[in-house]
Amino acid sequence: MDIQNFGTTKSYLAPQLEARSHPDKGGNGVFARESVSESTLLAVWTGVVIDEEQLETVPPHIRAYVAQIEETLYLVSLPPIEPADYINHSCQPNAGMSGQIGIVALRDIEPGEEICIDYAMCDGSPYDEFRCSCETPGCRGHVTGNDWMLAELQERYHGYFSPYLQRRIDWQRESLGVADEPLEFTLHAITFGSELMDQAQRIIDAGWPEFMLHDAVANEHWFDLYRKFPDYQFALMTRTGGKIIGIGNSVPLTWHDDLANLPDEGWDWALQRAVADWETWDAPRIQCALSITLAPEFRGKGYSSQMVQAMKSLGGAHGFDYLIAPVRPSMKQQYPLVRMESYARWRNPDGLPFDPWLRVHARLGAEIIKVCHRSM
Repeated sequence: MDIQNFGTTKSYLAPQLEARSHPDKGGNGVFARESVSESTLLAVWTGVVIDEEQLETVPPHIRAYVAQIEETLYLVSLPPIEPADYINHSCQPNAGMSGQIGIVALRDIEPGEEICIDYAMCDGSPYDEFRCSCETPGCRGHVTGNDWMLAELQERYHGYFSPYLQRRIDWQRESLGVADEPLEFTLHAITFGSELMDQAQRIIDAGWPEFMLHDAVANEHWFDLYRKFPDYQFALMTRTGGKIIGIGNSVPLTWHDDLANLPDEGWDWALQRAVADWETWDAPRIQCALSITLAPEFRGKGYSSQMVQAMKSLGGAHGFDYLIAPVRPSMKQQYPLVRMESYARWRNPDGLPFDPWLRVHARLGAEIIKVCHRSM
């Protein structure tokens, strides 16, 4: 067998398909030359595997030909661009992912149809966000790296997500205790400048004690959460009506020491450290909660536990082993003369923490590591 006779094509495009210029929108696309049956393998991508740091060096005109294949790995197609790389996005696709790099038909496809996937099937980070012009019914209008979190897409594309995203989804649903049930609520990532961010901030401003709104570290870095860590900022919303139940804020952190040696600055340290790690590309190892704030109409109804579980599900989906939290006990202000170490040890008749907020965490398996006297 003479390998030189194989030619230079690296990717695979089914013989029923062709890549050509788009007659209506300009640019290129992949179209069916003849009928294609459901489940047919349509294409297999190939290219060079790069990590997140290398991704930042990819020029914009090449970034359009990048696909995320694992949590921190991306497949980039270098010139000359392969025919399979011209498969475009649609919010109403006729194709889906098969593994990390394969694409299969979701249904029978007629001659002349353009082959499209929904980028929510493979993209799990904000490296290629754009305004959508697919003009299909139900078009989302803006495609982000967090669209995989939408419950309707999780149900519609079940079995057609890239494996790393399916692991995220499975972990999320198991953590929320709804692995085999329709979700009654949905998680929505909060990105900088979005309408959801404005709504989230109104809930936080109304729910936080006044002194916390004037913390120097928070004032300097708070909006870095939405710019740099959108995957870890979320709104838990009702499936019906889309009401915001609560807002969760957390950050990924690098920490190689024993958890008992975490700094005494607690909350402030965590936010500053996360930003510093992001700027130096230091790989995170744990997730740190910064805030869980319920909307007024959902307080006192047991949603605090759901919020903590939702936050854990995000960290678990990213492969973190621990969720740490600089927790502010909710009733400590009623006992100002009691030392925090003593207050944290108070128990109710069931043996759980006396403080309601500490009790929520304890019921979910949390342990108190230490008291951070200089936190916030």
